[in-house]
Amino acid sequence: MKGTIKISAPYVEQTDSEIFGSAVRLAADVEMINPNTGVNEKRPLFFEFARRYEEYLCPERSDAFVMGLLSTAMENDCNIEFETPMTDRLFYQMNDDYLPMMAKYNANFPLSDIRLSGPVTSAELLTRGGGMELQRAVPAVLIRSIQSTRKHTAVLTGIT
Repeated sequence: MKGTIKISAPYVEQTDSEIFGSAVRLAADVEMINPNTGVNEKRPLFFEFARRYEEYLCPERSDAFVMGLLSTAMENDCNIEFETPMTDRLFYQMNDDYLPMMAKYNANFPLSDIRLSGPVTSAELLTRGGGMELQRAVPAVLIRSIQSTRKHTAVLTGIT
């Protein structure tokens, strides 16, 4: 039986950071439900940036959180559910093309065929710069960037 990863509505919060000093986070509460083990865990997941990037963060979409949790979901056989809309084009490309292909043709590292579910939209974003430029950059730095010796531009933390 498949598990579920539930992503709550994203929010922006200000914080102090070891890496950035004055920082801002794009965060959401993430609940991982595994019916096979009975484990139900809820923790915050966040992307952390220098405060000067706050106006570019996009709490109106779940895109960054869905993309950041894909490998965890596929490794743990969990579908992803989200409250806040995901960009329609990304949603359909992931559900119809990418996820089935990864599950079928990734012989070196078997991944389960998962599904995404939640509201989708093609509405324009209200954030400066559309928000998508920053969200597209987030999966590129992903979880392990904190271990790098290079200067960090973003950190994803909370769920492993």
